[in-house]
Amino acid sequence: MKKMILFFIILCAGFALNAQAEECIEGDCKNGTGTYSTDTGALYSGEWKSGLQHGQGTMTYPDGRKYTGQWKSGKWHGQGVMTGFNGGEYNGEWENGVMSGKGIMIYADGSRYEGKWQNGLWHGRGTLVLANGAMYSGTFQNGMKDGQGVMTYSDGAKYDGEWKDDKRNGQGTATEADGSRYTGGWKDGKRSGRGTMIWANGIKYEGDWKDGKRDGLGTLTWADGSRYAGEWKDDRQNGHGILYRSNGFIRKKGKWKDDEYIGK
Repeated sequence: MKKMILFFIILCAGFALNAQAEECIEGDCKNGTGTYSTDTGALYSGEWKSGLQHGQGTMTYPDGRKYTGQWKSGKWHGQGVMTGFNGGEYNGEWENGVMSGKGIMIYADGSRYEGKWQNGLWHGRGTLVLANGAMYSGTFQNGMKDGQGVMTYSDGAKYDGEWKDDKRNGQGTATEADGSRYTGGWKDGKRSGRGTMIWANGIKYEGDWKDGKRDGLGTLTWADGSRYAGEWKDDRQNGHGILYRSNGFIRKKGKWKDDEYIGK
């Protein structure tokens, strides 16, 4: 996603034309409506004010880009459509030459973003549909998923919860394609803090997590009702713990190492 962000920012520097210093090929390119062609091959046709594009107009660039919409003091400002930009198209609001406000961007690979923009980046509420079919709907900040949002993946997996810096951070629920489900804390995209995991085979773990692994205090309950309650390290039973039978009676109590009982 971060690579995609690099294509979002469109700077207007150098795009404004000063008709007072150049020749106007048709009309009034100072205060009125006129057509102007640059020595680099760019062509602007539209309204002018004080020698700058101002009002409604169309600019065609030699690299294939084309902007049709509103201008202010030589910059894209207001409602406008940019086509041919990295093979994509943006239709929406602009401010001082960059995408700001509501807009829709369709990228060359078929990905699509619809929502709020700020300074050329996704910012605020929006929906991003990737070329592989994955979809995120929620809040963005500075071009990254940030805040509350729902991500649905192409294989049917889903995450509903909090995000920070494009990663799962905070509280959220992840449902895998096989039906396994985790609800709890996240840090930098990994299960962290307190959380509950229920696997598709019915096994359930409730307790502490660290770096995506069971770590700390927790209880693992098997499908037959037997359970282990105690300490965990690196996703395994490590430390003091109690193994209960399905009827609730204690089977083993003492120390464990890498899922093996080593004695009292």
